[in-house]
Amino acid sequence: MYADIEIKISEPFVSFTETVSDASSVKCFGETPNKKNQLSFVAEPLEKGISEDVEKGLLKMENAKSYLVDKYGWDKLTAYSVSAFGPNKIGPNMIIDYSIGSETDKKALSSCRDSIVQGFQWASREGPLCEEPMRNTKFKILSA
Repeated sequence: MYADIEIKISEPFVSFTETVSDASSVKCFGETPNKKNQLSFVAEPLEKGISEDVEKGLLKMENAKSYLVDKYGWDKLTAYSVSAFGPNKIGPNMIIDYSIGSETDKKALSSCRDSIVQGFQWASREGPLCEEPMRNTKFKILSA
């Protein structure tokens, strides 16, 4: 029913959260009703340890650029493209702008960034299947 994926269910032992176990094989495409705004995303798991660092307060938006480059070996362009953590701006999920400047109007994308982040906050708080928060997931904006 949901993209023909296998869903594994286990007994919750602390709190129930949703996540992804592998990178998306299909792009998620969204379009506004007036057809003037189009976005495509993929989701994939965060690297091991990032979620824990966010939850401990070691990794925040204020230090994300240097922290991700120094501790996790991210390239600077990717680290500088982190738009938000979620849910609630401090959670263990990220949205990252992976769009290419020659294919995307970066000025237009920047002008609707707040709406995109708000949608990301809602989606990471409510989850795709069970209305439970997401954890350990990064969303990449591929085109806009």
